Amino acid sequence: MTTSTDTPPALVDLAQLIELAPAEIAGLALALRDPAQYVQSHPRLEDRGVTEPCDGLAEIALSDALDASGRLLNLDWKFEVDDFKASVDLILGSDEERWDDLDLEELEDEEDAMAMLETFDEFLYGQGYSLHQIAIDGDCYEFMLIPNPHSKRVDTLLTKLGLDAGRFTGE
Repeated sequence: MTTSTDTPPALVDLAQLIELAPAEIAGLALALRDPAQYVQSHPRLEDRGVTEPCDGLAEIALSDALDASGRLLNLDWKFEVDDFKASVDLILGSDEERWDDLDLEELEDEEDAMAMLETFDEFLYGQGYSLHQIAIDGDCYEFMLIPNPHSKRVDTLLTKLGLDAGRFTGE
């Protein structure tokens, strides 16, 4: 992976584990190093109401980097079971057998989004993946799917980089 010499080593490690595209690594590095320059060079931030550096900018940059790399699981606050399935399948590849052991009909009756997410988290953990939530102010949930063996390392790197993201806890 080719990265700039001013990219923090923790970010290089994180980018490999979460499979960020090289161009997205540079953007996230810029958000961490020079928030004002990041905002200036990313006019699409205005769509999120961001016109100057703000709290949570690095998390927005992480979310955007994951999205551009096809690695973001983004769910509206009133998501449906099929939305979650489709998002996971986009990231991991479509596999109907993946969902065979999950009672989707029971989940469709669930009213509480957090309870649904906890069920999905437990299920995906059994499939070899952990949900890691990105703390973004807004009306959606944003997650990364991390292979279980990398989960603790990803959390350590997120903390080291000062990013408000980590293993989903249901809180």
